[in-house]
Amino acid sequence: MKRISMALLFSALALMVATPALAEYSLYGSARMATYLMEGTGQYHDFDSDVNWELQSNSRIGGKFNNEAIGGQFEFGTGSDIWLRLMYGTWDFGKGTILVGQDYNLYGYGSWEVANLDNGFAGLGDSYDGRQPQIRVELENGFWAAAIKNHAQSMKDNTADFDYWLPKLAIGYIHDVGYMAYGASLAYQNYELNEESVDSYMAAFNWKTNAGPVALQGNIFYGQNLGDFGMQDWVSDLDDGEGYGYYDPALDEDATTLAGYVQASYAFGKVLGVAGVGYKADDSDAYAEKDEQFGYFVQAHIPLAENFNVIPHYTVYDLMDDENGNDQGDLYFAGIKWQIDF
Repeated sequence: MKRISMALLFSALALMVATPALAEYSLYGSARMATYLMEGTGQYHDFDSDVNWELQSNSRIGGKFNNEAIGGQFEFGTGSDIWLRLMYGTWDFGKGTILVGQDYNLYGYGSWEVANLDNGFAGLGDSYDGRQPQIRVELENGFWAAAIKNHAQSMKDNTADFDYWLPKLAIGYIHDVGYMAYGASLAYQNYELNEESVDSYMAAFNWKTNAGPVALQGNIFYGQNLGDFGMQDWVSDLDDGEGYGYYDPALDEDATTLAGYVQASYAFGKVLGVAGVGYKADDSDAYAEKDEQFGYFVQAHIPLAENFNVIPHYTVYDLMDDENGNDQGDLYFAGIKWQIDF
């Protein structure tokens, strides 16, 4: 797999070099190092103040291409391996753009939280389900619609009978006037598990403002069976936790989720201070009680040079009680992220 990824990367770079002079293209990269201590309690007690010192897997190298109405982007992540993050082409048809390929979904604005290798509050309020293969239409008036890979394709194995006939479907609206932006989206997914229909949906609203030295942003969403939907929870992934709520086939019960985060930043001269809080609660008639998680962070973005930032940070994940009322423990992060963009 690593050799295939390397071959794809070098092929993409060779294509950029061979691009006709009439086309516009550029290369970019971002080297990111995580140096931090992590302490855990409860079920996370195995994390005992070990020093983590690693190249982040979301370090990246990529390129952008534009030739009149046709454009595109590719991006590979690096770390212990090389892997594809983005690969898509676009066509500007005058009233909007059609995107074909793998890209971020447009559900919200990710948090700047950097602990746990740029977790970004995935699992603590950010409506993030990864970079997915999709066909998307974005109109000039702000409306968009997308047909996205059904997450059942990733869950399908030999232990259960998964059937699906439609991709994940999403629609939304984004309004951006520079100093303020907001958006709303709806998404739906269906598959059958052993001939039982499993429906997932999500409704999200997000916003951000930037007025002088102060900036605010946030996200709130509600949904059903968001584990089946493919929503990512990197907090629970640390200890193979249950993550978002799933449909329970044994009890024929759906699970719902309410989550969101709020983040504020303030510029102290060239140094940017950032703080945020996030929350997620899963509930189901199959649970003894809600499964909740809460987190907060403080950090500073300190520029040592143009495109070179160090980010000291302190973050707490309070995993609270699980669906059976058991305390899941806490996670504490303290360290520095180093980032050079080029």
